[in-house]
Amino acid sequence: MEEQTIKVKLPEYSDRRDEAIHYLGMLVWPFGMMISAFRQWEKPWSKNVFWIFCVFFGYTFIVAKNDQSYKDSARIAQLLVYYANADMSLGELFRSFYSESSNMVDIVQPLIIFLVSRFTNSSRVLFTILAVIFGYFYSRNIWYVLGQIKSNITIVLFVYILKSA
Repeated sequence: MEEQTIKVKLPEYSDRRDEAIHYLGMLVWPFGMMISAFRQWEKPWSKNVFWIFCVFFGYTFIVAKNDQSYKDSARIAQLLVYYANADMSLGELFRSFYSESSNMVDIVQPLIIFLVSRFTNSSRVLFTILAVIFGYFYSRNIWYVLGQIKSNITIVLFVYILKSA
C-alpha cells in the first residue's frame, strides 16, 4: 500500500513579512500603508489593509458642529443624538419606515444608528461602526473590480474606480 502525502503551499516568508509590516504600519502611517496596499493589490491581505484604513477614516471622521445640517455627516450625528435622547422603541422605529410622515427610504442606516444609540451618543463610535460594516463591502467591491480588469491599471483608471465605487 502506497502512502500518499498532502502538500500544502504556505505563503512565502516575504509575503507574511510584508503583510505584518502593513498591518503594523497602519499604526504609524495609515494613508501610506493604504497606498502601498493598492500598489500590491494582488496580495490577498491588501484588501484587509484598505478595510482597516476605512475603519481608521471612520474613527477619525470630524463632524462639523456648526449649523450646516444639510450635510450628511451632521445629519447622521444629529439623528444619533435624537435617537439616544428619545424614548423610542424598536417597534416604533420599524413603524416609522415607509410611513407618510417619514421621508426615510433606507432602513439599514437608521436601524444601525438606532442600535448604536442604545449604547452611546458618540458620533465617533457611530462612524467607526459604519466604517467597519460599509468599509468591508467597499473594499471587497473595489478588489472585485480590480480582479476583473484585464489591462494595466493606470492612475486615471485607479482614480475613477475610487470615485465611482
